[in-house]
Amino acid sequence: MNFLLILKILFKLIVILLCLILFVIVSILFYPIRYKVKGKIDTENNYINVDGKVSWLYHILNAYFYAKKENKDDLDTEVYLKIFFYKKYFVSSQEKNVIKSESEVDSFEEQLNLNIQTTDDIKTISKSNEKSVFLDIAENEKNVVHEEHSDDRGYVVQAETEKHEEHKNYTETIEDKGVTKNNDEINVSYPKKIVTMLMKFFKKAKSLFIIRKTGLKKQKFKKKKQKKYNKIVGLYKKIVRLYNKIKAIYKDPNFKYTVLFLKVKVIALLKIIFPKRFKGTVEFSLNDPDKTAMITSFFVLFPVFYKKGGGNIYPDFKTNKKYVLADFELKGHFMLFNIIIILLQIWFDKKVMKLYHKIKRVKRA
Repeated sequence: MNFLLILKILFKLIVILLCLILFVIVSILFYPIRYKVKGKIDTENNYINVDGKVSWLYHILNAYFYAKKENKDDLDTEVYLKIFFYKKYFVSSQEKNVIKSESEVDSFEEQLNLNIQTTDDIKTISKSNEKSVFLDIAENEKNVVHEEHSDDRGYVVQAETEKHEEHKNYTETIEDKGVTKNNDEINVSYPKKIVTMLMKFFKKAKSLFIIRKTGLKKQKFKKKKQKKYNKIVGLYKKIVRLYNKIKAIYKDPNFKYTVLFLKVKVIALLKIIFPKRFKGTVEFSLNDPDKTAMITSFFVLFPVFYKKGGGNIYPDFKTNKKYVLADFELKGHFMLFNIIIILLQIWFDKKVMKLYHKIKRVKRA
Protein backbone atom coordinates (compact mmCIF):
# COMPACT_ATOMS: atom_id res chain seq x y z
CA MET A 1 0.00 0.00 0.00
CA ASN A 2 2.77 2.41 0.89
CA PHE A 3 4.45 1.75 -2.46
CA LEU A 4 1.21 2.57 -4.32
CA LEU A 5 0.85 5.83 -2.36
CA ILE A 6 4.41 6.85 -3.27
CA LEU A 7 3.71 6.05 -6.93
CA LYS A 8 0.51 8.17 -6.83
CA ILE A 9 2.38 11.13 -5.30
CA LEU A 10 5.18 10.82 -7.88
CA PHE A 11 2.65 10.64 -10.72
CA LYS A 12 0.86 13.75 -9.43
CA LEU A 13 4.15 15.63 -9.15
CA ILE A 14 5.12 14.66 -12.72
CA VAL A 15 1.70 15.77 -14.01
CA ILE A 16 2.01 19.11 -12.17
CA LEU A 17 5.52 19.64 -13.60
CA LEU A 18 4.34 18.80 -17.12
CA CYS A 19 1.37 21.17 -16.73
CA LEU A 20 3.72 23.94 -15.57
CA ILE A 21 6.08 23.36 -18.52
CA LEU A 22 3.09 23.34 -20.90
CA PHE A 23 1.75 26.53 -19.35
CA VAL A 24 5.12 28.27 -19.74
CA ILE A 25 5.48 27.14 -23.39
CA VAL A 26 1.91 28.20 -24.25
CA SER A 27 2.28 31.55 -22.52
CA ILE A 28 5.62 32.22 -24.33
CA LEU A 29 4.14 31.31 -27.71
CA PHE A 30 0.63 32.79 -27.40
CA TYR A 31 0.80 35.57 -24.82
CA PRO A 32 0.95 38.82 -26.81
CA ILE A 33 3.84 41.27 -26.58
CA ARG A 34 2.12 44.64 -26.08
CA TYR A 35 3.67 48.01 -26.74
CA LYS A 36 2.62 51.65 -26.57
CA VAL A 37 4.43 54.73 -27.88
CA LYS A 38 3.52 58.40 -27.36
CA GLY A 39 5.37 61.37 -28.70
CA LYS A 40 5.66 64.95 -29.90
CA ILE A 41 8.25 65.90 -32.50
CA ASP A 42 9.03 69.35 -33.88
CA THR A 43 12.34 69.37 -35.76
CA GLU A 44 12.10 73.07 -36.67
CA ASN A 45 12.25 74.07 -32.98
CA ASN A 46 14.54 71.13 -31.99
CA TYR A 47 11.91 69.61 -29.70
CA ILE A 48 11.50 65.85 -29.15
CA ASN A 49 9.51 64.10 -26.44
CA VAL A 50 8.92 60.39 -27.03
CA ASP A 51 8.26 57.66 -24.45
CA GLY A 52 7.12 54.08 -24.68
CA LYS A 53 6.49 50.82 -22.88
CA VAL A 54 6.73 47.12 -23.86
CA SER A 55 5.19 44.44 -21.64
CA TRP A 56 5.17 40.65 -21.87
CA LEU A 57 4.30 37.52 -19.85
CA TYR A 58 1.54 38.87 -17.59
CA HIS A 59 3.45 42.16 -17.09
CA ILE A 60 6.37 40.32 -15.47
CA LEU A 61 8.78 41.56 -18.15
CA ASN A 62 8.52 45.29 -18.86
CA ALA A 63 10.76 47.53 -20.93
CA TYR A 64 10.59 51.34 -20.74
CA PHE A 65 12.24 54.03 -22.84
CA TYR A 66 12.05 57.77 -23.35
CA ALA A 67 13.87 60.48 -25.28
CA LYS A 68 13.63 64.22 -24.57
CA LYS A 69 15.28 67.06 -26.41
CA GLU A 70 14.62 70.75 -25.83
CA ASN A 71 17.89 72.25 -27.13
CA LYS A 72 20.25 71.50 -30.02
CA ASP A 73 22.78 69.58 -27.89
CA ASP A 74 20.90 68.17 -24.90
CA LEU A 75 19.19 64.82 -25.52
CA ASP A 76 18.02 62.92 -22.43
CA THR A 77 17.55 59.22 -23.13
CA GLU A 78 16.75 56.27 -20.89
CA VAL A 79 16.15 52.59 -21.69
CA TYR A 80 15.69 50.01 -18.92
CA LEU A 81 14.21 46.57 -18.31
CA LYS A 82 12.04 45.81 -15.27
CA ILE A 83 11.47 42.27 -13.94
CA PHE A 84 9.25 42.46 -10.83
CA PHE A 85 11.20 45.01 -8.73
CA TYR A 86 14.58 44.59 -10.42
CA LYS A 87 15.69 47.27 -12.91
CA LYS A 88 18.43 46.86 -15.49
CA TYR A 89 19.51 50.11 -17.25
CA PHE A 90 20.85 49.82 -20.81
CA VAL A 91 21.02 53.54 -21.66
CA SER A 92 20.83 56.36 -19.12
CA SER A 93 21.79 60.00 -19.64
CA GLN A 94 21.75 60.59 -15.85
CA GLU A 95 24.65 58.14 -15.36
CA LYS A 96 26.60 59.99 -18.06
CA ASN A 97 25.98 63.30 -16.29
CA VAL A 98 27.17 61.76 -13.01
CA ILE A 99 30.36 60.51 -14.69
CA LYS A 100 30.93 63.95 -16.21
CA SER A 101 30.46 65.68 -12.86
CA GLU A 102 32.86 63.20 -11.19
CA SER A 103 35.49 63.84 -13.86
CA GLU A 104 35.04 67.60 -13.41
CA VAL A 105 35.51 67.23 -9.63
CA ASP A 106 38.66 65.13 -10.18
CA SER A 107 40.11 67.71 -12.58
CA PHE A 108 39.32 70.51 -10.08
CA GLU A 109 41.06 68.55 -7.29
CA GLU A 110 44.10 68.02 -9.53
CA GLN A 111 44.26 71.75 -10.26
CA LEU A 112 44.06 72.50 -6.54
CA ASN A 113 46.91 70.05 -5.82
CA LEU A 114 49.00 71.66 -8.55
CA ASN A 115 48.34 75.12 -7.12
CA ILE A 116 49.34 73.91 -3.65
CA GLN A 117 52.55 72.37 -5.04
CA THR A 118 53.44 75.58 -6.89
CA THR A 119 52.90 77.67 -3.75
CA ASP A 120 55.15 75.27 -1.78
CA ASP A 121 57.82 75.53 -4.50
CA ILE A 122 57.63 79.34 -4.38
CA LYS A 123 58.07 79.25 -0.61
CA THR A 124 61.12 76.95 -0.84
CA ILE A 125 62.65 79.10 -3.61
CA SER A 126 62.13 82.28 -1.55
CA LYS A 127 63.75 80.61 1.47
CA SER A 128 66.74 79.47 -0.60
CA ASN A 129 67.07 82.98 -2.09
CA GLU A 130 67.06 84.48 1.38
CA LYS A 131 69.79 82.06 2.47
CA SER A 132 71.90 82.80 -0.61
CA VAL A 133 71.57 86.55 0.01
CA PHE A 134 72.71 86.16 3.62
CA LEU A 135 75.66 83.98 2.50
CA ASP A 136 76.69 86.54 -0.14
CA ILE A 137 76.62 89.31 2.48
CA ALA A 138 78.72 87.21 4.83
CA GLU A 139 81.30 86.43 2.09
CA ASN A 140 81.51 90.08 1.08
CA GLU A 141 82.17 91.05 4.71
CA LYS A 142 84.93 88.37 4.90
CA ASN A 143 86.55 89.65 1.69
CA VAL A 144 86.47 93.23 2.97
CA VAL A 145 88.13 92.14 6.22
CA HIS A 146 90.71 90.09 4.27
CA GLU A 147 91.50 93.04 1.98
CA GLU A 148 91.87 95.39 4.93
CA HIS A 149 94.15 92.89 6.63
CA SER A 150 96.27 92.39 3.48
CA ASP A 151 96.49 96.13 2.90
CA ASP A 152 97.95 96.51 6.38
CA ARG A 153 100.62 94.01 5.40
CA GLY A 154 101.89 95.24 2.01
CA TYR A 155 104.72 92.76 1.74
CA VAL A 156 102.23 89.82 1.44
CA VAL A 157 100.58 91.44 -1.61
CA GLN A 158 103.92 92.09 -3.29
CA ALA A 159 105.00 88.46 -2.80
CA GLU A 160 101.76 87.19 -4.38
CA THR A 161 102.20 89.47 -7.45
CA GLU A 162 105.78 88.28 -7.92
CA LYS A 163 104.68 84.64 -7.80
CA HIS A 164 101.95 85.34 -10.40
CA GLU A 165 104.44 86.97 -12.79
CA GLU A 166 106.89 84.04 -12.46
CA HIS A 167 104.08 81.57 -13.26
CA LYS A 168 103.13 83.67 -16.35
CA ASN A 169 106.65 83.68 -17.72
CA TYR A 170 106.96 79.91 -17.13
CA THR A 171 103.77 79.17 -19.18
CA GLU A 172 104.88 81.46 -22.05
CA THR A 173 108.25 79.63 -22.36
CA ILE A 174 106.50 76.25 -22.45
CA GLU A 175 104.03 77.46 -25.16
CA ASP A 176 106.95 78.49 -27.40
CA LYS A 177 108.28 74.92 -27.20
CA GLY A 178 104.84 73.43 -28.18
CA VAL A 179 103.69 72.28 -24.72
CA THR A 180 101.47 74.14 -22.18
CA LYS A 181 101.47 73.02 -18.55
CA ASN A 182 98.93 73.84 -15.85
CA ASN A 183 98.52 72.54 -12.34
CA ASP A 184 96.29 69.53 -13.34
CA GLU A 185 96.19 69.16 -17.22
CA ILE A 186 98.76 68.85 -20.07
CA ASN A 187 97.71 69.92 -23.63
CA VAL A 188 99.92 68.95 -26.60
CA SER A 189 99.65 71.03 -29.85
CA TYR A 190 99.70 68.59 -32.81
CA PRO A 191 101.51 69.48 -36.09
CA LYS A 192 99.50 70.90 -38.98
CA LYS A 193 100.02 67.89 -41.28
CA ILE A 194 98.29 65.46 -38.91
CA VAL A 195 95.38 67.88 -38.53
CA THR A 196 94.94 68.22 -42.31
CA MET A 197 95.12 64.45 -42.76
CA LEU A 198 92.44 63.95 -40.13
CA MET A 199 90.23 66.58 -41.74
CA LYS A 200 90.51 64.85 -45.15
CA PHE A 201 89.73 61.48 -43.58
CA PHE A 202 86.63 62.88 -41.84
CA LYS A 203 85.43 64.49 -45.09
CA LYS A 204 85.77 61.20 -47.00
CA ALA A 205 83.96 59.32 -44.23
CA LYS A 206 81.18 61.89 -44.28
CA SER A 207 80.77 61.61 -48.08
CA LEU A 208 80.70 57.79 -47.84
CA PHE A 209 78.08 57.99 -45.06
CA ILE A 210 75.90 60.32 -47.18
CA ILE A 211 76.13 57.93 -50.17
CA ARG A 212 75.18 55.01 -47.92
CA LYS A 213 72.26 56.98 -46.46
CA THR A 214 70.90 57.88 -49.93
CA GLY A 215 71.17 54.22 -50.99
CA LEU A 216 69.17 53.13 -47.94
CA LYS A 217 66.54 55.79 -48.65
CA LYS A 218 66.20 54.54 -52.23
CA GLN A 219 65.77 50.96 -51.00
CA LYS A 220 63.08 52.05 -48.50
CA PHE A 221 61.25 53.98 -51.22
CA LYS A 222 61.32 50.93 -53.54
CA LYS A 223 60.00 48.70 -50.73
CA LYS A 224 57.15 51.13 -49.99
CA LYS A 225 56.26 51.28 -53.69
CA GLN A 226 56.25 47.49 -53.90
CA LYS A 227 54.02 47.22 -50.81
CA LYS A 228 51.52 49.70 -52.26
CA TYR A 229 51.49 47.83 -55.58
CA ASN A 230 50.93 44.50 -53.78
CA LYS A 231 48.06 46.03 -51.78
CA ILE A 232 46.38 47.37 -54.94
CA VAL A 233 46.79 44.00 -56.70
CA GLY A 234 45.39 42.17 -53.64
CA LEU A 235 42.39 44.53 -53.50
CA TYR A 236 41.73 44.07 -57.21
CA LYS A 237 41.85 40.27 -56.82
CA LYS A 238 39.42 40.42 -53.87
CA ILE A 239 36.98 42.57 -55.86
CA VAL A 240 37.16 40.16 -58.82
CA ARG A 241 36.50 37.16 -56.52
CA LEU A 242 33.54 38.93 -54.89
CA TYR A 243 32.14 39.84 -58.30
CA ASN A 244 32.42 36.23 -59.48
CA LYS A 245 30.70 34.98 -56.30
CA ILE A 246 27.82 37.44 -56.65
CA LYS A 247 27.53 36.54 -60.34
CA ALA A 248 27.32 32.83 -59.48
CA ILE A 249 24.57 33.50 -56.91
CA TYR A 250 22.65 35.84 -59.21
CA LYS A 251 22.67 33.37 -62.11
CA ASP A 252 21.20 30.62 -59.94
CA PRO A 253 17.61 29.72 -61.07
CA ASN A 254 16.35 29.82 -57.46
CA PHE A 255 17.58 33.40 -56.87
CA LYS A 256 14.53 35.26 -58.27
CA TYR A 257 12.10 32.93 -56.52
CA THR A 258 13.83 33.39 -53.12
CA VAL A 259 13.89 37.17 -53.48
CA LEU A 260 10.14 37.34 -54.17
CA PHE A 261 9.37 34.75 -51.48
CA LEU A 262 11.41 36.63 -48.83
CA LYS A 263 9.83 39.95 -49.86
CA VAL A 264 6.33 38.51 -49.22
CA LYS A 265 7.39 37.03 -45.88
CA VAL A 266 9.08 40.25 -44.69
CA ILE A 267 5.91 42.25 -45.48
CA ALA A 268 3.87 39.64 -43.56
CA LEU A 269 6.25 39.98 -40.57
CA LEU A 270 5.93 43.76 -40.65
CA LYS A 271 2.15 43.50 -40.73
CA ILE A 272 2.26 41.29 -37.62
CA ILE A 273 4.66 43.57 -35.73
CA PHE A 274 3.30 46.95 -36.86
CA PRO A 275 0.81 48.81 -34.59
CA LYS A 276 -2.90 48.08 -34.63
CA ARG A 277 -3.96 51.56 -33.52
CA PHE A 278 -2.73 54.96 -34.59
CA LYS A 279 -3.94 58.35 -33.36
CA GLY A 280 -2.65 61.83 -34.07
CA THR A 281 -1.21 63.74 -37.00
CA VAL A 282 2.12 63.55 -38.82
CA GLU A 283 3.34 66.15 -41.31
CA PHE A 284 6.74 65.71 -42.94
CA SER A 285 8.96 66.66 -45.86
CA LEU A 286 12.40 65.36 -46.96
CA ASN A 287 13.36 68.19 -49.35
CA ASP A 288 12.80 65.81 -52.26
CA PRO A 289 9.37 64.77 -53.61
CA ASP A 290 10.67 61.31 -54.66
CA LYS A 291 11.87 60.46 -51.14
CA THR A 292 8.67 61.72 -49.51
CA ALA A 293 6.64 59.65 -52.02
CA MET A 294 8.69 56.52 -51.13
CA ILE A 295 7.98 56.95 -47.41
CA THR A 296 4.26 57.59 -47.99
CA SER A 297 4.08 54.43 -50.13
CA PHE A 298 5.64 52.53 -47.21
CA PHE A 299 2.88 53.82 -44.89
CA VAL A 300 0.22 52.88 -47.47
CA LEU A 301 1.23 49.19 -47.14
CA PHE A 302 -0.33 49.15 -43.65
CA PRO A 303 -4.05 49.99 -43.35
CA VAL A 304 -3.62 51.28 -39.77
CA PHE A 305 -2.33 54.61 -41.07
CA TYR A 306 -5.30 55.39 -43.36
CA LYS A 307 -8.22 53.87 -41.41
CA LYS A 308 -11.26 55.99 -40.60
CA GLY A 309 -11.23 57.38 -37.10
CA GLY A 310 -7.46 56.96 -36.86
CA GLY A 311 -4.62 59.37 -37.45
CA ASN A 312 -3.70 61.49 -40.42
CA ILE A 313 -0.44 61.64 -42.41
CA TYR A 314 0.28 64.69 -44.53
CA PRO A 315 3.29 64.46 -46.87
CA ASP A 316 4.53 67.87 -48.05
CA PHE A 317 5.84 67.84 -51.64
CA LYS A 318 6.20 71.61 -52.15
CA THR A 319 8.57 72.88 -49.46
CA ASN A 320 12.36 72.88 -49.80
CA LYS A 321 12.94 72.08 -46.10
CA LYS A 322 13.45 68.89 -44.14
CA TYR A 323 11.04 68.84 -41.23
CA VAL A 324 8.76 66.61 -39.14
CA LEU A 325 5.76 67.83 -37.14
CA ALA A 326 4.10 65.02 -35.23
CA ASP A 327 1.80 64.44 -32.28
CA PHE A 328 0.96 60.74 -32.18
CA GLU A 329 0.08 57.65 -30.14
CA LEU A 330 0.75 54.09 -31.31
CA LYS A 331 -0.52 50.84 -29.82
CA GLY A 332 0.22 47.32 -30.96
CA HIS A 333 0.64 43.67 -30.01
CA PHE A 334 1.95 40.51 -31.63
CA MET A 335 2.59 36.88 -30.69
CA LEU A 336 5.83 34.95 -31.03
CA PHE A 337 3.85 32.02 -32.46
CA ASN A 338 3.08 33.93 -35.69
CA ILE A 339 6.73 34.98 -36.12
CA ILE A 340 7.97 31.41 -35.53
CA ILE A 341 5.52 30.09 -38.18
CA ILE A 342 6.86 32.52 -40.81
CA LEU A 343 10.47 31.62 -39.93
CA LEU A 344 9.67 27.89 -40.19
CA GLN A 345 8.03 28.44 -43.60
CA ILE A 346 11.25 30.08 -44.81
CA TRP A 347 13.40 27.31 -43.31
CA PHE A 348 11.44 24.41 -44.84
CA ASP A 349 11.21 25.92 -48.33
CA LYS A 350 13.43 23.73 -50.58
CA LYS A 351 14.39 26.39 -53.13
CA VAL A 352 15.37 28.90 -50.47
CA MET A 353 17.49 26.32 -48.65
CA LYS A 354 19.22 25.30 -51.89
CA LEU A 355 20.23 28.89 -52.51
CA TYR A 356 21.31 29.24 -48.87
CA HIS A 357 23.63 26.21 -49.15
CA LYS A 358 25.02 27.51 -52.44
CA ILE A 359 25.83 30.88 -50.81
CA LYS A 360 27.66 28.96 -48.05
CA ARG A 361 29.73 27.02 -50.61
CA VAL A 362 30.55 30.19 -52.57
CA LYS A 363 31.71 31.93 -49.36
CA ARG A 364 34.04 29.06 -48.47
CA ALA A 365 35.56 28.93 -51.99
